[in-house]
Amino acid sequence: MTKVTWRSWPWNMFLFLCLMIMLLLTASIAVSESALPARIIFWIMTAVLAAGAVRALLLGVSVRDNEIQIRELTRTRKIPWADVDRVGIGEQSTGLAGTFFEVQTPIVAVRSPDGDHEEVELSVLGSYRFLAFMSPGRRAAAGLTAELERWRAENGE
Repeated sequence: MTKVTWRSWPWNMFLFLCLMIMLLLTASIAVSESALPARIIFWIMTAVLAAGAVRALLLGVSVRDNEIQIRELTRTRKIPWADVDRVGIGEQSTGLAGTFFEVQTPIVAVRSPDGDHEEVELSVLGSYRFLAFMSPGRRAAAGLTAELERWRAENGE
């Protein structure tokens, strides 16, 4: 099976550019600062921002043979297909956008070992309702549902 990845490129690029601007500011301060402790702190900040900028370009959701991989800015989460109950679209409840705006995002319902369900929001693919027609989230939800059905057919579930 080929690996499929969905990314929200406009937002990934916006985050990348913001981090690069902050990186340039911290690097310029690190170069011009005369106090050694301040230079060290600003070089550390520059390195963290550089890592974040690279990571911003990699944000998204990928399908693998046995799992869904969700790559966010600060972590990567892997959900085995065997634990996935269903995939759908829902209202995003996390973050500023989910609090103040109508944002839709793909949601993966995951079965836990104790029988409960956890809904995992794929917030890296969230979109505002008025831009839903451009949403990688809708394409991802449809693609993930198709992959879940394919995996269940291949594994007799």
